[in-house]
Amino acid sequence: MQVTTDVAPHPAPRQRQIRHSRSTSGAKTLASTLVQAGTAKDGTFETELLLDKAVSHKIHVAVMNDIDANKDFRKAADLNYHLISNQAFYDLAQALGAKNVSLSPVH
Repeated sequence: MQVTTDVAPHPAPRQRQIRHSRSTSGAKTLASTLVQAGTAKDGTFETELLLDKAVSHKIHVAVMNDIDANKDFRKAADLNYHLISNQAFYDLAQALGAKNVSLSPVH
């Protein structure tokens, strides 16, 4: 059986050349700023602190409450997010040479 259609096939998407800067100073500055924003006075990185500064405490709490209340996510997703984020930013701090930053226990 032969199927014909009046619709022309979509052309392949054009490939865009992505140019990467040889300098990574912007990325390092952003990474350092995020680590600093989430680092508490005692030197621990706390995702909660970063979120409070990035989006406000009110929005941070509202989003986490929505996650906790969602039957598909619940508190386990909230906990996993904080565990993974704390670890990722701690690792980032160490990679940046910020050896004074420690990993926060989840609270």
